[in-house]
Amino acid sequence: MPLFDSSIPRPRNWPPPFSEEEIRRQVEWGRLRDPLGHGVHAWMAAIALFCMPLATAPASISLIVLLVYFILRLPTLWRTLTPLVMSSLAWALACWFVISLLMIIPSPDRSMGFDHIGAMRMLLLPLLLWPVLDRWRLLVGGLILGVAVQNSIQIMQMIMLASMGELEAGMRISGAMKHPGHLGGYCVLVILVEIALMTQARKLTTRFVLGILATLALLGLLMTASRGVALGFVGGVLVVSCSLWICHWIRPRTILLGGFGAALVILPAMYIGSATLWTRMSTAWMETVEYVDRDSISTTVGIRLYWWESGWIAFKEAPVTGHGNGSTAAMAMQSPLKDWAESIMHGSLHERLVPTHPHSVYIQTLAEQGIIGTLVLAWVLVAGVWTLLKSARISPLGCGLLGGMVSWMIASVFEGQHLSGQSLSALMIPLAIGGIGLLPKASGPPGNGCCQARS
Repeated sequence: MPLFDSSIPRPRNWPPPFSEEEIRRQVEWGRLRDPLGHGVHAWMAAIALFCMPLATAPASISLIVLLVYFILRLPTLWRTLTPLVMSSLAWALACWFVISLLMIIPSPDRSMGFDHIGAMRMLLLPLLLWPVLDRWRLLVGGLILGVAVQNSIQIMQMIMLASMGELEAGMRISGAMKHPGHLGGYCVLVILVEIALMTQARKLTTRFVLGILATLALLGLLMTASRGVALGFVGGVLVVSCSLWICHWIRPRTILLGGFGAALVILPAMYIGSATLWTRMSTAWMETVEYVDRDSISTTVGIRLYWWESGWIAFKEAPVTGHGNGSTAAMAMQSPLKDWAESIMHGSLHERLVPTHPHSVYIQTLAEQGIIGTLVLAWVLVAGVWTLLKSARISPLGCGLLGGMVSWMIASVFEGQHLSGQSLSALMIPLAIGGIGLLPKASGPPGNGCCQARS
């Protein structure tokens, strides 16, 4: 039996537009022509998603291996990519990368600009996962398992610290990941996807397992004590609930009853892991007032507001093109607020007053890329939401992915989510798997025909 089935007819790839039947043939061409390679590709993609929430090294290595294999398979699947490449989402992501690259030219700190560009390797995820979206269960399972492993590491860390008497108030536990907020973003995404999947699962056992995993992820989210991610989680839950109701006729009463039942399991987890989060939440308003009154910037909220104000001033100095990628530190050194900040910090320029980024995707984009870069970022987000809205109409899974993207957008107000490969992948993964929204309406999630909208 030959490795490649050359008898599969080649679908038409030019010129557009294409009918739904032609798009279906394009999507299936790579799988039918190379079924063995397709299966290997799916497993490698699942392993990559498993590694994403673990740590930078395994995430980067698995992404490189997947990219190399994708390139090797390209002669047998390039026609499959046509619907994706012609979508507005793909063009928006490409423009985002090009603009970010060009904005390094005017930057006073080009090395930092190139460092920030490195995170954009995650923009490849929609391309790499597109050929194997028919195996979405395997892909989602890999991601869920990776987050569960990380949550288990968090619990072990907490138990070890408590047993040694080193568990202190205000301590944030992030497992094998350095940044608690990045792990929190993955926990939110997985929780929202699991909520959506529970509404479509027919077996009680499946719902029970998903509920346990969601509780584990919620405990992990609480242990990270990330305020911005917690706010994103609230927004994501609202989006998932509304989209399930509108797109799949799952009544709010059903969602509320399910939530009440889940609360019986979740509340103990909240009691264990939420003390630090609620403490940080309760002090946020007081720290904001202290900064507005110009009394203090030494708090976590105060220093962040200082970064935002400095970034806004930098934007007003170069509103069209910004100061260039990686210019935040250089602009902070020249900020008109510097003298006041030094006096508040007892006459010394604390290193925190000169950040590499202002901890906000939107403020940083305005300051470093101006209106041009901000419009491109807006295009990416609008195209992504539009794609996931289509996905939500096809499948409850799409509702969970849409909620994950909205939570990322909310958390990005408070964090530089686009500067780390792991935090940016928390946006790219919903966009990649949500590519089911680009498929013909009758196809549903590729390959199995389930997850159709409920009547």
